[in-house]
This record gives sequence, structure tokens and C-alpha cells, in this order.
Amino acid sequence: MFATDRTLLSLEPTLFQNVAFLPQRLTSGTCDVSGTTLSATSLDPDFYAAGLVPGHVVSIDSVSYEIVTVASATEIKISRLRADPSAAEIPPPAMSSRPFTIDSFGPQIALAHTHVLQLLGLATSDSQPSLLGESALLNPGDFAAFEATIALQLVLNAAGTLSHDTPALAVLRAAITTSLREMRHTLTAYIDRNGDGLADSRRRLDLQHLIRD
Repeated sequence: MFATDRTLLSLEPTLFQNVAFLPQRLTSGTCDVSGTTLSATSLDPDFYAAGLVPGHVVSIDSVSYEIVTVASATEIKISRLRADPSAAEIPPPAMSSRPFTIDSFGPQIALAHTHVLQLLGLATSDSQPSLLGESALLNPGDFAAFEATIALQLVLNAAGTLSHDTPALAVLRAAITTSLREMRHTLTAYIDRNGDGLADSRRRLDLQHLIRD
């Protein structure tokens, strides 16, 4: 996938609090935080069993932080949300015996990922041998925000359907619709058709590809 929970967090920093009833709960417990190190004092399941990876998000005291590194089954490195995931980590405040949750919008991101591949005319499974695979896309990073925005739209639409809508979420949904429209007009995919690492063609999301029967 091109996007992660961290990408969604960068688009909407309060997402994990405003729609806390929607994500998949990976693990929860209590923790101490010193510098950028979060040490779980209790949790179920542990970080390895929960499948945590960099790009997941942890919430403590109604604030969400990036998970930068999974150091052990009970320890992770975290950071305040950074403008760029490659920037230096920003320590949160020191905390002791605080409850934490680690939730994920992985299922929504996966659906969005499939949709992006379909828009680009790339295979979404091994059962499509006539189509180029995802590895043919040379600039996947350019599509991370687009994929995350689609996932965010899915999340907010679900929130509205489940009668948890608020005026703020309605405004955000409208803004997302506009943002997706603009990105579809500007994004270009560079495709390597022969595996040499060089772009052989370009594909735009705002073009219709017609196939003759």
C-alpha cells in the first residue's frame, strides 16, 4: 500500500479521536513515555503480536503520535506528527502510567489501494496476468496522499451512515471531495513496462481508458 495510518493522521490530526468507533483496535494498555520511547507497562496483545510497524499510530490522552520504530514486544519509538516522515523525531511530553490505544484504518486503506490500482490500470491480484503489476509504478510516493484521502473519505462516509455525523465532519467530507477531484487532475503515474527501471509511459487519473470488446 502507498499510504499508512500516519498518512491519514497527517491529513486529519484528530481523526483517531473523532471517529474512534470505526478503526480496528490492534492493542491497548498503559504506558510510560520518556523522550521518544514508549514503554508499555501493561498491554494485550504485545506489539509484535499486534503486527505493529512504522506508520501505525498510537493515541495517548486524546493525542495521536506516529510510531517510528517497533523496538521490542513492549517498547516503541514514537514522535509528534512531523511535516515529513524522514525528519527528526519530535518527543511528546513525558508521561507515566497513561492509557494508550493503537487503532488502524488498514481495511479502509486497503480498499483505497485497490481503487487506485484500478484507476491506473494496474493488476490488483495475481489473477490478472494481462495487466502490469504494482511494481511497474515508479512513483508510488506521489500517490500516498491520494490513497489516504480516498481512505479518509471511506471512513467519513461510514461515520455519516452510522449516524455519528457532525457539522465538522460534513464540512471535512466536502473538502475531501474537492481535494480528490483536484488530485485526479494533477497526478501522473510513471510506468515501467519492461522492468528496466525507466518510465516507458505516463498515465493520468483523469483520462478514461476505453477497451474494445
